[in-house]
Amino acid sequence: MKNLNFIQRLTRRLGILYDATVFNFYGIILLLLVYLFYWNFPQAKELLLALNQEGWFQVTLFFATLVTMAAINWYLPRYLYAENSSKIKSWRAFFEADMTEHCVTPDVETLDDDQAYRRRLIEMVPRLIGAFILMVVALGVLNVGHEIAPHRLPWIFPAGYILLGLILLTAVLLLFGRTNNPLLFTFSDLLRDTIGNWIYGYLMVVAVLLGIALFFNAGDLNSLQFLMYSLVLVSFSFLFVVMARRNIAWINKDARVIKIICILAVSLSLCFLLINFIPSLSQHINPLICANLAFVFYLTLLYFFRILGVSLKSYIVFFFLLTALIVANVTTSSYHHEIDYATGEEARFQPDRRLDMREYLQRWVDDRAPQIRQYLAERRAADSTSNPRYPLLVISSEGGGSRSAYWTNIVHDYLDQQIPAYYDQHIFGLTGASGGNTGNSTYFSMKQAGVVQDSIHSYARQMFMGNFLSSSLTLLMGADLWRSTLGLKMGTDRAKQLEYEWTKQLSDVSQGQVDGYSDPFLNFWYESGDTRFKDQRTPPILLLNTTHVQSGGHAIVSPVQLRANFYQAMDLLQVIDTMSRGKKTIRLSTANLLNASFPYINPAGNVKNVGSFVDAGYYDNYGAQSGRGILLHLRHLRDSMKQSTAVNADLYQQLVFYSILIRNGTVDPSPTRNTAISQLVAPASALGKLRSGFNTNNRWQLREAADPGHQYDIELPKQSDISVVLPGHSEAVSPIVPLARYLTSSALEAMDEGLRILERNDTSDLNRLIQDINQH
Repeated sequence: MKNLNFIQRLTRRLGILYDATVFNFYGIILLLLVYLFYWNFPQAKELLLALNQEGWFQVTLFFATLVTMAAINWYLPRYLYAENSSKIKSWRAFFEADMTEHCVTPDVETLDDDQAYRRRLIEMVPRLIGAFILMVVALGVLNVGHEIAPHRLPWIFPAGYILLGLILLTAVLLLFGRTNNPLLFTFSDLLRDTIGNWIYGYLMVVAVLLGIALFFNAGDLNSLQFLMYSLVLVSFSFLFVVMARRNIAWINKDARVIKIICILAVSLSLCFLLINFIPSLSQHINPLICANLAFVFYLTLLYFFRILGVSLKSYIVFFFLLTALIVANVTTSSYHHEIDYATGEEARFQPDRRLDMREYLQRWVDDRAPQIRQYLAERRAADSTSNPRYPLLVISSEGGGSRSAYWTNIVHDYLDQQIPAYYDQHIFGLTGASGGNTGNSTYFSMKQAGVVQDSIHSYARQMFMGNFLSSSLTLLMGADLWRSTLGLKMGTDRAKQLEYEWTKQLSDVSQGQVDGYSDPFLNFWYESGDTRFKDQRTPPILLLNTTHVQSGGHAIVSPVQLRANFYQAMDLLQVIDTMSRGKKTIRLSTANLLNASFPYINPAGNVKNVGSFVDAGYYDNYGAQSGRGILLHLRHLRDSMKQSTAVNADLYQQLVFYSILIRNGTVDPSPTRNTAISQLVAPASALGKLRSGFNTNNRWQLREAADPGHQYDIELPKQSDISVVLPGHSEAVSPIVPLARYLTSSALEAMDEGLRILERNDTSDLNRLIQDINQH
């Protein structure tokens, strides 16, 4: 019978706990969002590290947003309880409401067990949700530390198990207790009685300030633990303060508490609105703070409508969301992030006048014929028995945000230092996907602008230290969402904002020397009026790839005409020219954006009457299909010109075609071991692995397209293999190098060290490539 009573009591308490959580629905949703953002968003790990390098203002703002989210979830749900909602007759009543009737008092002793337990649980659940929001972020920091240094204190503790343990412990403390007091309340009362109410309250306030002060001592990766300790202190301090607030003079009155929370919530919401309408400001703010500001804004908005609905006795939130959904479906058909076009004089050169690959190869060889002959003669002189051939390089770069862009740049820069005339005389084609092609575009722009060798690495470092994430994240969660919902062209398009940031950053770091991102794409190869090459010399061809949403197919932005049997892709420049009747083309920045529209962070770019285009990585994250097309096309042309009588025809058979793949470790090319899998999850697992499988297949096809023995993969070493001593450190660490658009100096230093690791390894593909070309 006792066991039956226990089960019945537990069942009733679970029902009460469920009722209590319903009142805190927004808080639970926010808690899940915070967990997903800080634990599963790859960029968030690096951004937590970046907080160590931010100034006092950003650190304060970060803590302020977190504490405000926690405070809103603790206090505002109480106005939704049935017993209190009837009191809200006006905004003045809202601010001056006396909630003492709601608070735990001796009166609960006159209630039955279930009523008393319900009263106490309703009081406790929102406090716990607020504290857990802070604790989830704290354990997110532990999660980062565990990834960086899993064998050191305090990072040896797995954050996931600690979080699960805290959840189970909280459930036990809430659901168990012999009386109508949950164990958590008994513990809280005991703590207050032992320490003393007023001392208890003030000590907790001091703990909050101490936690923030601890973090202000941070500045490098070794002090990352201070961020975790600060957040843990703030989390527990928040919980203890809200339990003891009746004994803290300056927050013991409800009207005072609600005013403080409203001031914080409204102020931070206004900050979010400000950075939406002036997105350049967000570039100076850590993206985590931008996301937190968005959370505060929408949480405040939801509670505003919900409490207004309670006072008016109507379901305003429901009607608000329903209206937004209807309006969005009616209006968004007229707004699909139309891409930016170059028109007028910038669009004078027609894509159908581009050279085809045969003509382009012929001009490329003719321009370099003296250097090719000299190269071959020098090799014959060194070894009279050899039959030297001239290396022609086709380079593909794997996608991966700013990580792959910077890695691509420093690899190019190093090869440029080690291989004489690497860019001018050996690179024929550059292609890739997403961030990899952003790196190619940046390197190409710098070389075409005449940037001296010694400056390329420095410019690339400054370029990709730029914050290209905050504005995109802010506008995604703000202005772009509103304009998509309302169908009004308000604020800044986040795609065009990113184009502007790329262009401005590259121009700024080069002191105005490199403005190539703003140029029409074809202007790098052709004069506007005819097919003469700019500077009378053929540069490498740059193929920028993208994915057509409506068909799932491949599209290419190319300076040469494409033959379908080699590329099997949409010729996007030709399509745009045909669609606009010769009046429009696109700039390099737009072409690169279509190539690197990071999933969800950037929108699909729409070409009217053609469709939408997204990141090239959806179709092929190596750009391997384009690279393969170039190589197959070149081999076909070499074979077809054996009987040619053209000038320099003898040189074509002396060309050898190389495939170089610059990888940054986002896809494992090797098959996984054969393990058993259930029939239930096998279909979903196969679908989830398809992209990885396609990329592996694309990689092998790319290798097979090059001349035998001339395939090289230059891969960024794994994070666990990179160890660097950063400024202020006594020990080496392995910094996180995220797949994202905001890199810290520690991430850049890790990639620099990754290049040095390859440089020291005589058997690495990097060194084998250099030796092959220099001694061919």
